[in-house]
Amino acid sequence: MAFIVELWESIFTPGTTPALIKATHASFILLLASLATLIYLTKSIHFVNLLVIAVLLYGTVVWFINELQQVKLKDNEELNAKKGEEVTGKQSVMSFANAFQKIIDQPKKFDSVLFQDENVVIIKDMYPKSIRHLLVIPRHPDVTHKHPLDVFNTNYKEHTGEELYDMVGEYVEKAKDLIANNLAAKLGIAEAAEIQELRNKFIKAGVHSIPSLNNLHIHVMTQDFHSPRLKNKKHYNSFTTEFFVNFESLNPLYNEAYNRLNNRYDNGFDSGSEASSTSSQDDDQPEFVKHTRSVAVLEDIIKSTPLKCSICSKTFANSMVRLKEHLSEEFKIKFEALGNPEKITINDF
Repeated sequence: MAFIVELWESIFTPGTTPALIKATHASFILLLASLATLIYLTKSIHFVNLLVIAVLLYGTVVWFINELQQVKLKDNEELNAKKGEEVTGKQSVMSFANAFQKIIDQPKKFDSVLFQDENVVIIKDMYPKSIRHLLVIPRHPDVTHKHPLDVFNTNYKEHTGEELYDMVGEYVEKAKDLIANNLAAKLGIAEAAEIQELRNKFIKAGVHSIPSLNNLHIHVMTQDFHSPRLKNKKHYNSFTTEFFVNFESLNPLYNEAYNRLNNRYDNGFDSGSEASSTSSQDDDQPEFVKHTRSVAVLEDIIKSTPLKCSICSKTFANSMVRLKEHLSEEFKIKFEALGNPEKITINDF
């Protein structure tokens, strides 16, 4: 039964899946065996011709599968995000990949904006992957087009990397508060300790190693992944594997290049000097964080990593149907303990 479910899911998954490949090989092998049997029984030239055609078709399909496995197929959201600017006459139409720029420039025009000031806008994600999914979007032109893994590892005219990280971090905390207080109000939770526990254990912030949109944005979201917008393995794994980098890991104090830039811990870097000995290294030197940057490796991570429940760590191979059923049960258990889960709808602020 599990194989049938996975085969059905493959219809909605870009590219090939193990279940689809197995079914394809099995179908052709049975076809070839049937034709060979008919040739033996009837000695008909027509079945011989059909066998030759089937063998050639099988070879073509095998070749096509091998080619398809080497191609990174995109779903509809990604195709929209990757479209460049379309030109109609003399006017340039902003692509989906630049959609946040309009919100940055004129936040008051958008209903999705929950908070805005001169530094950031906080919006509801347009394609929420959990019951509460917000985005913190810095507005400064020197910052907005920086890669999320690099943005805090340099200094700016108005801020050092540390100052920028601390400032954005305050807004990330504000987004967490918006989510926690909203859920508490919906569920009727009044105890401050319960709200704080919900906030600390159930809400996560971070960035994608390969962002799909051009403007810098930090995801702040609950960890239920109970959303109809969560449609495939890539969606899920982009938030539950190392492809998703926790905001805390972006602290520039944990970045070796940033510390070099600011001439810190020099005695730990110069391996040729006496000062670089273990005994003389600064005891306060942090353990530097290194993020995976290879596009091929990151794409393989979200494509090949087995699906695993973000709450209990149970694995589901490649079956999104079984994972979503399980996540739905976990959602009910989580919120029935806090209140009525039927009161919770997607991104209802």
